[in-house]
Amino acid sequence: MVFLCNIESNTEQAITTLVMVVSLIIAILLVFLIYHWMRYRKNVAQIGDLIDKIHAERMVMRRALYADDSGATQEMVEVPSWKERMHRKRAGWQDLSLFMTKSLTNDLLYISSVGRDEFEVCIEETTISKVIEILRDRLRYGASKATLEISLPEGDIPFYADVECLTIVLGHLTKFLVELSSNQHVGISVEQRCPSFLTIIMETHTSPENRGGLGVEVTDIFDEFVDLQNVLQRQLGGLLMCRLIYLLICSSMRPDRNYRDGVRYLINIPSDPRRADTDDLKGTSKVTT
Repeated sequence: MVFLCNIESNTEQAITTLVMVVSLIIAILLVFLIYHWMRYRKNVAQIGDLIDKIHAERMVMRRALYADDSGATQEMVEVPSWKERMHRKRAGWQDLSLFMTKSLTNDLLYISSVGRDEFEVCIEETTISKVIEILRDRLRYGASKATLEISLPEGDIPFYADVECLTIVLGHLTKFLVELSSNQHVGISVEQRCPSFLTIIMETHTSPENRGGLGVEVTDIFDEFVDLQNVLQRQLGGLLMCRLIYLLICSSMRPDRNYRDGVRYLINIPSDPRRADTDDLKGTSKVTT
């Protein structure tokens, strides 16, 4: 009788222990799932904000295109949210990624198609020394650890450029080179090899495995190029992205494989992107692989 009681007691203890272990595992799984679900919701919300912002920009441009009031672009219009547009199209949550991708792509294409005048408004006459000074300010504001070593030709070089976008590209490339650098020094020099474009040369000393640009491709530079928060904070973030694309299409960038002391990039920019002839860049820099 005592033996049977012991067996029953041990069995109850085992069952209780098993239930507690299973309950603990379920609780951990629930916490894990809730945590990742909240992260997913947060990411979707941020992407949704970007989608809505870019779509609103598209609608502003569309209204300005067909309206008599030329000041229509000065204020954002009320547009349906991405959730409402999904509902109207009777798209389910299983179509969320596809819907967001299509919406963002189509809106950027629209902005690009009707925004050329906006691009050209941002192009201004400047000089290479002014661009370098703005780049220094941008890096200081961003708390960059880069030390710039500037080598400019005698006499300033005047040219036309979207200065904001050009300094964004150069600033991002500077930060990229600093991460590869062995001493956080980035050299910048400028040459005018042809009247129709300038060549900006950026270089840094690196560890031996990255010398000559080995293992470093142009695609690596753009892996962290867009800061979502910065785009969301701008009134015309979509237009900025299109301006950046326009600048990069008119320009070119390639690593100098013959440079053996570190990594060197050659950035060719047109003297006036409004009159850019990409044939001038062929054979010198149109190698963005």
